[in-house]
Amino acid sequence: MQTDDAADAAPAWHSVAVKRRRPDGAHSDEQATMADEVAIEIHLNQTTVVVTMASPLDLPDLAVGFLVSERFLEPDAAILDVACFRKPLGVVVNVRAEIVQPLTSRSRTVVARASCGLCGVT
Repeated sequence: MQTDDAADAAPAWHSVAVKRRRPDGAHSDEQATMADEVAIEIHLNQTTVVVTMASPLDLPDLAVGFLVSERFLEPDAAILDVACFRKPLGVVVNVRAEIVQPLTSRSRTVVARASCGLCGVT
C-alpha cells in the first residue's frame, strides 16, 4: 500500500474536556476520548465510487471491503495497489484492480432526498 505522510499521520481520536453529571446532581470535570471522523472518498481505478465518513484507520480494508460488498469488485479480484492521500477535507483511497465489468454497469442508483452536504448534494 502506498500512502502519503499526512494520510498516515491522521489521528484517529482526540481528548476533550467533559462534565460528568451524577444522579445526585453532583458533577466532575473529566477528559473523554472521542473518535475522529473524516470524509473518505473511495475510488476504483481513479473513478469516485462513494464518499463516506469514517475514522481514518484501516482505510485500505474499508475501501476494498466496501467495493467487494457492493459488488464493484469480485472477492477474488486482483488488487494491484491501494493508495491513500490526504486532502484538505479528508482522505482519498484509490484501489487499482483488474475488473471484468465496466463501472457503469454497477453505478449506484439511490436517490438522496436529503444530505449532510458532504458529497455536495444538499
